[in-house]
Amino acid sequence: MDNALVLRPVLDGDEVSQYSYCWAQDAIDHAHNAGFHVEDMGGRELSKAEVIQAIETVNPALLVHYDHGQEDGWLGNRTELIISLPDAWRLSGRLVYTMNCLSAKQLGVEAWRHNAKVYLGYDQEFAFTLTDELLFREAVAYGLYLYASGLRNWAEIKTRMYQKFNELIAAATDPWTAMWLRHDRDALKVYNGESPQTTCTFRKLALKLLGERWGWKIPAPRLRRPQLRRVFKSP
Repeated sequence: MDNALVLRPVLDGDEVSQYSYCWAQDAIDHAHNAGFHVEDMGGRELSKAEVIQAIETVNPALLVHYDHGQEDGWLGNRTELIISLPDAWRLSGRLVYTMNCLSAKQLGVEAWRHNAKVYLGYDQEFAFTLTDELLFREAVAYGLYLYASGLRNWAEIKTRMYQKFNELIAAATDPWTAMWLRHDRDALKVYNGESPQTTCTFRKLALKLLGERWGWKIPAPRLRRPQLRRVFKSP
């Protein structure tokens, strides 16, 4: 039986992380239904050291994070990232499923480059309304629900998550709920369900010549700035 590690920290005095802690119970239930043995960490602040130790000990095939995030990592306390860009290699070979802000923008791409089987997350801020929080809760867990139901094609999972968001948008009676559901839907990224996007000319050329997997592995060259020389003229 494969292992799953669910990280659902609660930051002191932070109401949002209390909601994400409750929402993560759905991820735990779906992981159980998918046949994983689940290790649950949360209900309090988590340190980077104990998260890294848990990953090394549990060796999860499925790694879940529900809490705050930023472009380059996951939060678990107020002083450090519990997973950051230099830790992307630790996600290699794993299914990574997140409900946090922004982490698909950089960390998700780095995880994909380091051969994570999947990185599901959001490349913009994730927002929700308290009046309809159950609609958002249903939407974010739907990918794991589909996985537990036997679906293994992550491109299809992303498509069906998009459709679920649309169903919930249509069902919403509050215009703010519909607006933020639409925002979260459009921020959803699923690597390898889709490839990361790039505006870098070098990266585009590498992808064209070498294909997606190897084209993302080659580091982009660092361009040296020309040295400016001040010329003094004699009077």
